Amino acid sequence: MLIWNLFLDNQLTRAVYLEAEFRAVQGDLTITAYCHRLKALSDALADVGQPVTDQTLVLTCLRGLNPRFSDITTLVTMQVPAPTFLRTRSILLLRENQL
Repeated sequence: MLIWNLFLDNQLTRAVYLEAEFRAVQGDLTITAYCHRLKALSDALADVGQPVTDQTLVLTCLRGLNPRFSDITTLVTMQVPAPTFLRTRSILLLRENQL
């Protein structure tokens, strides 16, 4: 039982750090690396009891994009229904290849 309590005690601390990393910006990462990092962090957040919805994943991705992708943010947010994270990643990869 002691190990389980330690895990639960560290769960909130881990969630705080993961959440901060999840909200970071793309910087110089490629779209592939950036999206992979966001997905891995969202999975890690789910593991500590803080699941991330697909819509939140999309919005976080768009918010943290390098400014050179600002035109894509407008394009993605105007789509109805809102695209999934995988669709958003595909759009971003296409734009990255065009640049």
